[in-house]
Amino acid sequence: MVDEVHGAGEGSLSAEAVTAPRASARIRVIGTCHPTLVSSDINSLNILPYNRRADALLTLTNFAPCTYKEALNAPDKELWPAAIDKELNSMDMLQKGHSNGVIKHKARLCAQGFTQTQGIDFEKAYAPTGRLNSLQTLIAFAAPKGLKFHQIDLKSAFLNAPLSEEVYLHIPQGLELNEKRWCLHLKKAIYRLKQAPLAWYGCLKEWLVGANFQACILDSCVFHRAGIKAIWLYLHSDDIAVFGTEISEFKEEISLKFEIKDLGPADLLLGVKITQEADCIYLD
Repeated sequence: MVDEVHGAGEGSLSAEAVTAPRASARIRVIGTCHPTLVSSDINSLNILPYNRRADALLTLTNFAPCTYKEALNAPDKELWPAAIDKELNSMDMLQKGHSNGVIKHKARLCAQGFTQTQGIDFEKAYAPTGRLNSLQTLIAFAAPKGLKFHQIDLKSAFLNAPLSEEVYLHIPQGLELNEKRWCLHLKKAIYRLKQAPLAWYGCLKEWLVGANFQACILDSCVFHRAGIKAIWLYLHSDDIAVFGTEISEFKEEISLKFEIKDLGPADLLLGVKITQEADCIYLD
């Protein structure tokens, strides 16, 4: 009995060994332009080995020029003049209101921030900016409650923020000094300095926290102070939207620290035209 089973096993194994696998009916066609074929237009010697492909990708990837000179010497240099003209045309030298009338002519002392190098001249450049949906949420919250919605502008906001880094500037054109100096030591932030927005946000936040305001968890540019005369703030660079029943006290309070311009009831913020009525606020 054992011999029969053993013999049957050997027979089945030998039968499986001689059985050929089923051949595919698909026809394999290799084109004449395969890159590894001699007849191809691509020389196989020019194909980079696997360990060098990462270097090739870094070399061949498109990069954006950082200066005017780099743009004019880029491979796609013929496309950059139009982009530069578009950007310059979009820069209004006259500040305008919602009726497109000139409010004031504005001039600023700006740093050549494009000459700064991260890790050498500054560490962080990111600064929080209020989200539009946060502003819309505050408006939707304030309208049915009859809260006032005012706007204030902090004059020369960045100039209030002290710098933690050592920054030196060339003497700007138009500034005449009695003493001959090679450079100026910058103690506080100015516009176009890479770290200026973050320095200003830190300066303003420090004051708000000292005034018993708390930052929102979901948006670090929304602040709230609880109490009978509760106040909600929305920050956007040097503009502050103020929501509350009694906001005159807050205006007086912040004016002791910063120079402000009281714009009254908000009518234009982030390019959005605002119309306020007794129980509703319209956005256009």
